[in-house]
Amino acid sequence: MIELLKEPFVLKAILCGVLISIPLSGLGLFLVLRRLSLIGDGLAHVSFGGVSLGILLGKSPLYFAIPVCVLASIGILKVKKVAKISPDAAIGIISSFGIASGIAISASKGGFNLEILNYLFGSILSINDRDLLVSLIFSSFFLSYVVLFYNDLVSTTFDDELAYAEGINVERINTILSIFTALTVVQAIKMIGILLVTSLLIMPPVTALQLSRGFKSTLLFSMIFGASSVVLGVGLSLIVDLPSGSSIVLVSFAILLVSLGVARKKLLTSGKN
Repeated sequence: MIELLKEPFVLKAILCGVLISIPLSGLGLFLVLRRLSLIGDGLAHVSFGGVSLGILLGKSPLYFAIPVCVLASIGILKVKKVAKISPDAAIGIISSFGIASGIAISASKGGFNLEILNYLFGSILSINDRDLLVSLIFSSFFLSYVVLFYNDLVSTTFDDELAYAEGINVERINTILSIFTALTVVQAIKMIGILLVTSLLIMPPVTALQLSRGFKSTLLFSMIFGASSVVLGVGLSLIVDLPSGSSIVLVSFAILLVSLGVARKKLLTSGKN
């Protein structure tokens, strides 16, 4: 394990994974509290259509997945607002269309090949210098956005009607948050895969909510748990020879179980007192 950690590609994979887990887990907290946690799953399925189209045309899949996911994220907000349907229904509509499109495009090229499978299940050890640079820039943008618009984000998360009454541009905040989510999902699918990306949007925030008090500390712990899942998950995958994406998710789930146990113990202790 120590020898493997000396390899540049392993260090690059861990660093890139930590960088992308920060916005992924941070955004997840806002989405969980807004009851939009499944939007990541929907956008991941939509990205499958873009990835399949890129592979079919012999171009970089992410160049197609990015605009498709951004348009889908905005589309979910518009459908939810105009059609006046529940968020989960809007996500289900967009998600179903995206996954069906991806399957149809893949079938037209002869079915699933190795490249498509890498995007479905993730391949963090194939991260290159460009991926690392993009993750660094994107993570910096996200953290800057949260710092600059923290109060607006918190207000719209807990009560968007009150935020609107206070003069906050709720639609702009929600649109930017949706675009950030779309871009983060696209960045993460190469790391842990289309089928697993939702886990780092949901489990670290839920874990943090069990252990933290106050929004700032919960947001911080969410990002810490997300980054820890990546580091420990990559280590686990190297030790026991498991796919890195599934290892990251399994570690994240184990951390969540521990947090639930700790929270339950605290509750029982406070009840006795």
